[in-house]
Amino acid sequence: MIPRISLGLITVFLIFSCLNISRAQDSFSNIDSRNFTDLAEQHAGASRRLDQVINDSDLVFYDDPLTFNQSCSDLAIEDFEDTNVEPDSDLACAGPFSSTTNNDCYSEGSLVEGFSLTASGNESSGLIVIAPPLFTLLDVAVGPDELTENTRITFNPTETGAGLFIVTPQSSGVLTVEVYGPDDALLGSSDLNMEENNTGTFLGATAAEGISKIVLNNKGQSIGELLYELQFGDCGLSLGSPETIVPTLSEWGLIVMAGILGLASFLYLRNRKSTTA
Repeated sequence: MIPRISLGLITVFLIFSCLNISRAQDSFSNIDSRNFTDLAEQHAGASRRLDQVINDSDLVFYDDPLTFNQSCSDLAIEDFEDTNVEPDSDLACAGPFSSTTNNDCYSEGSLVEGFSLTASGNESSGLIVIAPPLFTLLDVAVGPDELTENTRITFNPTETGAGLFIVTPQSSGVLTVEVYGPDDALLGSSDLNMEENNTGTFLGATAAEGISKIVLNNKGQSIGELLYELQFGDCGLSLGSPETIVPTLSEWGLIVMAGILGLASFLYLRNRKSTTA
């Protein structure tokens, strides 16, 4: 009787484990081996990209918003649309841009909390807001007024994920996106070959140790980079703590199955021993 019951239980748990393994392969945690053909058909260029990562950082870059949002689903989004600037016009204002900004570009509370946008010169360097369809832009875009100044986005508190769309409506060139962690440590960078465009290039990043700042570094080129959407928040990573390995459902299935096998073997041997006696 016991061997038959054990065989039935073993069969059930083997099926359970196989089903869980199949589901795990379709989860984002196995993105390294995932086939993105279907996603690519829905959104051109769907992919995950690792660029220059410093000192074995856990930083990961994404060049597609669909892929990024599969990893980070609970994000604050700032589209910069709630501006005082009239359509088809632009306006320069002193920085920074944040939820406390109150000037001709943005009224206090019109921008979401948690970030601050500045130009590389200093905190009060000029920023510009451009409202479409000026410069053939499709969305409200913001950035440094001076074309050679870099864009700096600071997060408070530190976030585990951030993404943004970048446009260069006036020129082209190589733009280096630098991602910093706690204590202003450079986690890594990604070089973007920017063409003159008004549709936007996306770059996202995640890091369990936290992202404190993103810098769009044009290295003195007159690229005139602007951003028109900023996403940031918690990406389900353990901020600032060592990675904890949690068994997947399939692993739990194997653990339970091993326990059942051990218990069945013990009962079988005990029953056989008592019968022999």
